[in-house]
Amino acid sequence: VSTQSTGGALSLTCKTNNGDGNWMKNGKPVNFPIESPTSSDSGVYQCYASNVDSWISRTTQIIVTDSLSLTMSVPEEVDESSTDNLVTCKASGYPSPTVTMYKENYDGDEESISTCYDAAAETTGCIRRTDTNSYAITVDKTNIDGSGTYFCTATHSYKSNDGSNVNKNEVASGSLSVIKAVVVESFTTNTKALEYGQLAEFTCKVSGGRAPYKVEMKRGDLVIMTWSSNKNSGDNQGNGTCTGAYEKTCKGTISVVYGHEGTATCTGYNTVKDDKTMTDSSSMELTVTRETFVEVTGDFFPIRGDALTLTCVHNEKPLQFDKEAPVTWMKDGETVTPDSQTVVEYATQFKGSVEGVFEAVSSDDEGKYKCLSAGVSSAEVEVYVGSDEGEAPYNVKLTIPDGVVGDELTMKCEARGYPPPTLTWGLYTDKTVQNTTTVEKEKFKTESVIVWTPFEAGTFDVTCTAVNGNGTLTETGRLTIITEDEAKVQALKDSEIAAVVAASIIAGIILFICFVFICICICKNYREKKHDGDGAALEGEQPKAENPYASVFTIKRNKLAGMMRNPFSLPSKKKEEADPPPKPKKSHYSEIVGEVQNKDPDRIIFNPTSKNAPDEKGEGSVTRTSRTTSSSSS
Repeated sequence: VSTQSTGGALSLTCKTNNGDGNWMKNGKPVNFPIESPTSSDSGVYQCYASNVDSWISRTTQIIVTDSLSLTMSVPEEVDESSTDNLVTCKASGYPSPTVTMYKENYDGDEESISTCYDAAAETTGCIRRTDTNSYAITVDKTNIDGSGTYFCTATHSYKSNDGSNVNKNEVASGSLSVIKAVVVESFTTNTKALEYGQLAEFTCKVSGGRAPYKVEMKRGDLVIMTWSSNKNSGDNQGNGTCTGAYEKTCKGTISVVYGHEGTATCTGYNTVKDDKTMTDSSSMELTVTRETFVEVTGDFFPIRGDALTLTCVHNEKPLQFDKEAPVTWMKDGETVTPDSQTVVEYATQFKGSVEGVFEAVSSDDEGKYKCLSAGVSSAEVEVYVGSDEGEAPYNVKLTIPDGVVGDELTMKCEARGYPPPTLTWGLYTDKTVQNTTTVEKEKFKTESVIVWTPFEAGTFDVTCTAVNGNGTLTETGRLTIITEDEAKVQALKDSEIAAVVAASIIAGIILFICFVFICICICKNYREKKHDGDGAALEGEQPKAENPYASVFTIKRNKLAGMMRNPFSLPSKKKEEADPPPKPKKSHYSEIVGEVQNKDPDRIIFNPTSKNAPDEKGEGSVTRTSRTTSSSSS
């Protein structure tokens, strides 16, 4: 196989033992050289020779290469009235090239295009074959998805005379936009009642048009926010971005100020050929809330003999000040009049400021000041008049907690001195929450609070430096930061300690309850023993009868007590048996109800439980025990 470029002469030689041979191609004689060969001269050539005895031949393939070329046609814009909505691609060259087509949308994503080689011309969105190495795509004039950048590539390859592979390719492209009316699908906000000074978020969704297009938010003639080419633009118009191409979602936030109230409009713009602009918009009504409040600002630490200048600020005040008597000043609950008073801000109906100047102040001017504007009172501020010398910073204090990597820490530094010192932290922080000056009576104090997020574990030095015109003082503290894993271990230890403490408390409560219960049992047992036996009778107490219906008449005699009265006599058993106590008449005792007790052993102890409580024999019983002694002892 031999290759031959177009433009040069093509010549082939064939030798036999009888001289030159003859050439033919496709059965037809060929004469060499061929001047200016083309790709049509490519093919298989045959050299032959013959005599009366034989016929011989040899063949060779000739490739006459034709340079690769590619042409592409892409209309810039297509709309419903367009007559040209064809994307065409045609390649030429030899060997015959391979042609491919694809599209990229405006987000840069590649989209493959299906093939419909032999489809009708009105078939849209696919690749049709119109001729040899010629292709076309019919774009849907009503579908914006047909927009994008179209690419066409052509490649062919062959072997050179030295046997190496030769690959060649060509690429062509063109951008197309399907023009369709822009439509603002929706325009929303997180709240239509905007709060002054706060952030409000707006979302505007737009479809159609020609990507990229501009989205703009206005309130009347005031431009609030502008997006163009998916990026926010415009000074002091908020921050936002758009996502999507032909279906854009634009979001942004603005800091609410006066002037944002009223009718807000989101408009989508589309500039097309012939400088024609297509627009659509959507509107909403916005309100800005105003909270009226009054505050006093100024230098609350004047030097003796200097002027005290205080400013009464009425925020969101929808009225004009009376220039002659705009506000009322008070000190320690009493009305005071400044030496001069000036309306310093009068331009807007939503805010007013009045400056009051008290000349040549002394210690008598110290106290709590406030102002009243249109019946609204400010908070009190404390004014302290300092000496000429002042006082260097002192009593610098640091409040530094330990922390965990990744968690915010709040650290506080305070210092005293006059004038109130300026505080400087010796640790990097990206957010200052508070840096204010406060006053304590006869002591000036500055406080600074910062929030810092540590990103590594370790122990760090934290410094706070207090500076005023009379000196400098620095305080250093130590900050320990642990990792999250260490924090989990510490939390586990703390929980174990808490569990042990809780168990100890529960055990103590149980022991206390057991102790109380034992004490109650002991006391109860003691009382039961006290009521049993002779001892109970000696104390005048009666044991309980086993039969609740039996009357109990019991006289117990303490024989030892009788012997103690007369130690020379013994009780006479015969006398006791000869003279038993008389049986009481039933009519006498049957109506007795109650309890009679007497500690005298010679008297009856009476304790019936009912009017006629029978004994075991069915009758009430009375037992009398008489004490007897010998006649010699009487």
